Amino acid sequence: MIITSKPGRDGKIHISADGVYRLTLDADVWYAFGIPEGSQADEQQLAELESAASFRSAKNSALNMLSRRAYGKQELVKKLREKKHDAQTASEVADKLEQLGLIDDEDYAALLARELYERKGMSCEKIKYELMGRGISREISENTAETLDNNPVERIIIMLSTKYSRSMDDEKGRKRVFAALRRLGYRYSDIRSAFAQCGSELDGDEEQE
Repeated sequence: MIITSKPGRDGKIHISADGVYRLTLDADVWYAFGIPEGSQADEQQLAELESAASFRSAKNSALNMLSRRAYGKQELVKKLREKKHDAQTASEVADKLEQLGLIDDEDYAALLARELYERKGMSCEKIKYELMGRGISREISENTAETLDNNPVERIIIMLSTKYSRSMDDEKGRKRVFAALRRLGYRYSDIRSAFAQCGSELDGDEEQE
């Protein structure tokens, strides 16, 4: 087949084979292959060109996402798949960025855990599962959660006197606070203990573990 090229916008090159459009790629990728204009090429060469173009496109997408916030490796692969990049290319891009030190699951886990701990007020146990839900390995998730200051009763007491202080004056408000703390992953017994130390009690039997 005869390969021809046509310049496009923003440094893009449109490639045709025997007069039929096949793909668009960055100019530097095209020139790196060194295929002369109007030369013969087989399907294998064209497939390699398409693979290089897909990799560059996925890599650019990944770098754009990473410029806005950090990602774990599997989370980045998932986001690339959502942007219609194929699974193999998304995985190869993530591997490459990991090699370059642009993604690091341990660093990402530590950053995310600290945010969930300080800003969201989640329990350490809940944070562990949140990390795993983002594709972080169980080992890294558990090790990261263990580095946090895990005194749940103390943490609940602080939240009762700050974040939830206005809701602690009546039974209805206290029950809402109790439910909110359960959603944050705190144990029934720890919540009860914190309530008691703050001089508050709950009427009725809240659901226990």
